[in-house]
Amino acid sequence: MDQTKVLQAAADQKVSLTGYQYLETDVLRMAKLVGARLVVFSNAEVGSWEALDWSAGIPHSQRVYSATISLRAVDVNTGEIEWSGKAQSTERFSNIEEGISLLTCHALATAWGMRNPGATAPENVCPQGSGVMVTETHRPVANPTSSGRENLTPPMNN
Repeated sequence: MDQTKVLQAAADQKVSLTGYQYLETDVLRMAKLVGARLVVFSNAEVGSWEALDWSAGIPHSQRVYSATISLRAVDVNTGEIEWSGKAQSTERFSNIEEGISLLTCHALATAWGMRNPGATAPENVCPQGSGVMVTETHRPVANPTSSGRENLTPPMNN
C-alpha cells in the first residue's frame, strides 16, 4: 500500500495516523478508503535492563532486552480478525532490531500455522540474523529455474 495515498486520505478526512495513539476505527476507515483488504496491527511490549558482561574478563555494562510481540490482521470490511500471532522472548537479547525482527517472524509463523504457539519456529523459517522470513511457496512456479522460495520482510509497525 502506498504510504502517500494513505496519509493523503487521512489528511482529507482530518484523521491523524501519526504518533503512538490512534483509533483503530480510523485506521480501518482510512485503509478501506485506499482499497486495502487487511490492516495488520502490532503491539510490542519491551523491557530493558543494564547488565554486566564479563565475557572479556573485565566487566562492562550492556543494555539487554526482553519482549513480547503481538500481531493481528483485521478485515477492513467486516472488522473480523483474519489471523493473529504472538511471540515472547525466552532469553534476554542485546540487539533490539534483530530481537524484534526475529520475534515478529515467530509471531507471523504462529499466525500462519508454521509453528505451534509456545514453540520455536524452525531455523529455516526464521533464520537468526537475516531480518527476513523464508517460506516455501505452494503455487505453481512459472519459471522452472526459480527456487520456489519467497523472502518476506517482517512488518515492524502498524
